[in-house]
Amino acid sequence: MTLRKKKSVMRYLNILPPSTTTDGTSQQHDIPIICVKPDGSISEELAASYLIISNIWNQKHGGNKEQQQKRCLDAVKRNDKQLATIQCLRHDGWRGALHDTVQQSACHTLKMATTSLEFDLKLVDILHGKEEQKSTENMEEHGEVIVTESNVKRLNTTRGMIALRFRIAEKKILAHLCEGTTMADDLCSANEMKTDRDIVDNKANRYNDEDNHDHEHRGSEAIDDSREIALEEFRAYIRSMNLPVNKVEPKYIGNGLRLGVVATENMTKDNIYLSIPDSRTINVDTIFRLVSETNEDSMNSTHLKALLEKYRLSGGGKNDGGFQIMLLYLLHERFVAKEKSQWWPYLKIIPTVEEVKNKSPLFFDEEKIDYLEGSAVKMRLVQYRETAQNRFAHFSTDYDTLLALGSEIALDWDKFLWAYSILDSRSIWWDGKRNLVPLLDLVNCMEVYEEDEDNKLVPNVIHSTTVDKNGENAVTKISHTVKVGDQVFENYGQPNHIYFLYHGFLLEHNTHDCALWDDIRIKQDDAVAAFNERQSTMQRLGQNGFSSFEPSFCIKDILSLHRVADFLRIKNSISNEDKLEGLGSDVNDYIRDMLQKTLYRYDQIISVRGERSEKERHEGNEMTYAEQTMLKLLHNERAHFQRALDELNQECYISED
Repeated sequence: MTLRKKKSVMRYLNILPPSTTTDGTSQQHDIPIICVKPDGSISEELAASYLIISNIWNQKHGGNKEQQQKRCLDAVKRNDKQLATIQCLRHDGWRGALHDTVQQSACHTLKMATTSLEFDLKLVDILHGKEEQKSTENMEEHGEVIVTESNVKRLNTTRGMIALRFRIAEKKILAHLCEGTTMADDLCSANEMKTDRDIVDNKANRYNDEDNHDHEHRGSEAIDDSREIALEEFRAYIRSMNLPVNKVEPKYIGNGLRLGVVATENMTKDNIYLSIPDSRTINVDTIFRLVSETNEDSMNSTHLKALLEKYRLSGGGKNDGGFQIMLLYLLHERFVAKEKSQWWPYLKIIPTVEEVKNKSPLFFDEEKIDYLEGSAVKMRLVQYRETAQNRFAHFSTDYDTLLALGSEIALDWDKFLWAYSILDSRSIWWDGKRNLVPLLDLVNCMEVYEEDEDNKLVPNVIHSTTVDKNGENAVTKISHTVKVGDQVFENYGQPNHIYFLYHGFLLEHNTHDCALWDDIRIKQDDAVAAFNERQSTMQRLGQNGFSSFEPSFCIKDILSLHRVADFLRIKNSISNEDKLEGLGSDVNDYIRDMLQKTLYRYDQIISVRGERSEKERHEGNEMTYAEQTMLKLLHNERAHFQRALDELNQECYISED
């Protein structure tokens, strides 16, 4: 019974082929070939999936297997592949379970091998003449590995040596995996390098179940003297600019917001509170001007000039608002120039590498990202990290970059991500280019509610910084009424998943919030007409304002479902001769079913997260800042889907005949 259930789950998720062919003939299932790389990863996703599900039904590996099996089988029974993927393949703790399975399998394979790694290494030494072959009797007496003359003769050929080397290479990987390390670990740990003999002698039949708890930064930090001094230096730096307009000043706020900005005058909505010359901000134009004007003859400065000139001649910065150029310059000024940089008072008060690591999802590892399983935000975060990794791969292998920054900075992944995150979280845009604006980028984000002309509470308008009519200064108007000493806020008008991805926080009250819905797409197993007749489908999509087979929707209420309805008519090849737009009786039931499935998924995911946090509290461990934020995001998304479903159920759409 257990084996049959396991196979049925694997067939449902296409890990194993169907039990019968199209003509009804029964067929045996083939176990995927499992090949483990030196870094411990499984080369084929299908093989990894096979091991993960096998682990759920393997009682020897411990854990709460019955509950996992129940959730997995329930998802299959509901015929919900996305939920089944989550509950069967991406359940809580699946990475650790996969690691344990690989480790145990490696140990078992080594144990069952006809020869040991030590035997094979001994044999190589003899074949290479590095060691003389001793008599069998003498070796037995001293408890040594016995290598007979027949062993030597049989392998002392070209083919024999190739086979022996292959066998040793395979066993080295298995030995590392059995020990709980990888080949990559040894390469990166120069102070703890192990020889092949060390691996052989190490007893590797134990597990490392120790939790690695992330003690992240919470709330506001203690404001020590050095930070107060840095803040005062920054205030003096701002005063030295003699800005055309400045009615604010930086201040430590608390409540986890770190630095903020407070008003130095009473102001009403639409008053200009800051006007700053373009030359006082970090942007592409400023960077090129400053670097060309510098008289410093240091090696780094010379190489930086050459690299920026290369970027300029190739048109660098035009398509990304100057991101690549600003990232390079930011790293140079913060970690190479340091106190010599004219921006140093500003660079000292923005978040440090450690502070950014504590909050930015860019620094989340794969296990932490799994906390978002079931939410479309997870894939956005994975893609965001992959983009950063690809850029770093190019950045860290560019010879000119290495010369400009030095290898210590250019090859530092944490510093690269720091700069990457600073640019994405603090840039302010105008005239098609991004800018780092001292003082303005310290303004915290929040919706502030005030009464409008009809005495209704409405949030402050979305932030906007524009260039004045002379094209010299960037001007920002205040979006809400403040008195002297009040904190100034800006409303950036983004949903919470954007704030989370790029800033690491969520807004408690956010009228722009919505839940990403990326489940709806035209796939090969959809209506034949929709997928196969691609040209006509694309034409129909274009007529309805879609540009892809995989659009993204953001759901918050019934109004956000109208676009979903338009797409579903095309996806399901529903005739629309009456040219219906938005919700209607022809698609409502389909949308209702999808929303119900989505809500059930969220309920299951949130339930598991709740069980996990309760277990950790019981063990004396509090949820990390990242976990709290992601759990809150899941709850927010579920609320948006629930509201949309509730409003849909209250409406009655009748198609016109």
